[in-house]
Amino acid sequence: MRTRLVAVVMVALLQAGMVYWVAGGIGGLAMAIAGGSALLTAALS
Repeated sequence: MRTRLVAVVMVALLQAGMVYWVAGGIGGLAMAIAGGSALLTAALS
């Protein structure tokens, strides 16, 4: 169940990152990557 929740949040982050990327360029994409990797690290630890 926790894995499924993490997957849902990752997809939501990716979608938000795409919106930011379109709106703000590379800065938004970098923010999405940083947020995704931070979340992944927190989920795996």
